[in-house]
Amino acid sequence: MTQPSGFPGLKDVLNAFDVSWTIAAGISITGSVLLFANVEKYPFADDLPSWFMAVVLVFVVAAYAIWLIRVLQGLSSIISRQFAGFRLRRRIRLELETLNPEERSFLAALVRENQKTFRARLIEERVATLVARGFLERAPGVFSRLDWPYFVPDVVWKEINRRTAKETLGIS
Repeated sequence: MTQPSGFPGLKDVLNAFDVSWTIAAGISITGSVLLFANVEKYPFADDLPSWFMAVVLVFVVAAYAIWLIRVLQGLSSIISRQFAGFRLRRRIRLELETLNPEERSFLAALVRENQKTFRARLIEERVATLVARGFLERAPGVFSRLDWPYFVPDVVWKEINRRTAKETLGIS
């Protein structure tokens, strides 16, 4: 979708890069071979006009720019996912400190029974509060309101088990 001014938005440009990287690969390889052949005076490239080689150079530079942007996008995505995971784990640790005794005992019972999933009423207050705080998630799908499956997300489960092990072993 384009902006009202007729220019594509940043999202449109990034989507074009997603599609165009394979084309950029072909252009960069082919163009680089042509440029190298011209510089080394290979017979098939020696007779090419200089304006053609200038156009090839422009396309090769653009193709390598697309490759560079794709690499930077990939690195940015990896880094942002790592930081998002770190922030989530930190938030879970801080939130665990604010649980009331009833919520704490509910989660502790799940850990004691090694039960990462369970069923409960859809409107059960204790479960709804833990879902709202991110400690539990509702399973997707269509189920009975009286018997809805819930699960503890992996990051929460790992943190609760880590804390339980520390408390059990007396490690601080």
